[in-house]
Amino acid sequence: MATQKQHDDAYSELMKWESEVCEHNNRILSEFKVHEDDFTDLLTDCDITGKIEIVKEPKGTEQTEEEYGNLTITHIEQWSIGIEGDSYSGFIYAKIKGLELWLKIPYSC
Repeated sequence: MATQKQHDDAYSELMKWESEVCEHNNRILSEFKVHEDDFTDLLTDCDITGKIEIVKEPKGTEQTEEEYGNLTITHIEQWSIGIEGDSYSGFIYAKIKGLELWLKIPYSC
């Protein structure tokens, strides 16, 4: 069984990591002038699970394009999680308007 110190250390590391991810993602969204409301709409019913990356080429399955401000979802790379079959993780690829760059957004729903 874990000691109280081990428990506290684990939560401290988790909080540190979550803060780092949040700061990183906010910096990228700010750099590309992504409005918070547009990004929230893009992720309806999903959670970000890690750091957003900037990539030159999307992967996954091509999607019917959906626009959210200066981002357009073009591809989804996903896999089923759990035993239910209706929960997914993966990456959303959102093209940045006017650039040949995509945000690779790790997510889970």
